[in-house]
Amino acid sequence: MEKKKERVIQFLRKHWKIILVVILIITASNLWEEKRNMQFSLINYKSIPHINLTNTLAYYPHDNSFAGEIRGFVKLKNENDQPKNMRQYFTIETTNNKDVLVLDEIVALNALPPQSIGKTKLVKKSESGETMVLEDENGLQFFYNKNSKEISLEDAKLITSDSNYRDFMLQFINK
Repeated sequence: MEKKKERVIQFLRKHWKIILVVILIITASNLWEEKRNMQFSLINYKSIPHINLTNTLAYYPHDNSFAGEIRGFVKLKNENDQPKNMRQYFTIETTNNKDVLVLDEIVALNALPPQSIGKTKLVKKSESGETMVLEDENGLQFFYNKNSKEISLEDAKLITSDSNYRDFMLQFINK
């Protein structure tokens, strides 16, 4: 029994550096894996929109009215201008006045909850073919495609589905 103990001690004394390196490699790989899991969790968290995205807005030309609503994330056409630490959303809702809509701009900064910047009226300015131009009180123009029911701006478009938002954010965050 004593001989076995001595052989073990000799082995440990002789190979302690190798044993230490193996322990360090195992520890480093565990920490690296934990970091990857946390990165994945963070990306997953950031790919969830702050508001419920939806597009049920419909235009009825026979009485020049709207029904439904749009709740969308603002995706800039030039992705280099897209802020990394802020999410901007627009909601467009109908009112009792059939040709007036309400535009609400919502901003979420980092981990802060989303806040409404303010509501403005949105009215029909012009119509050409399948595109209708809506304009708010500040002159911001929205282009409503009557066929696809999508809303876009001059330099942005609204993402109105969770899956499109998730796809965009995963690609945007990993840039």
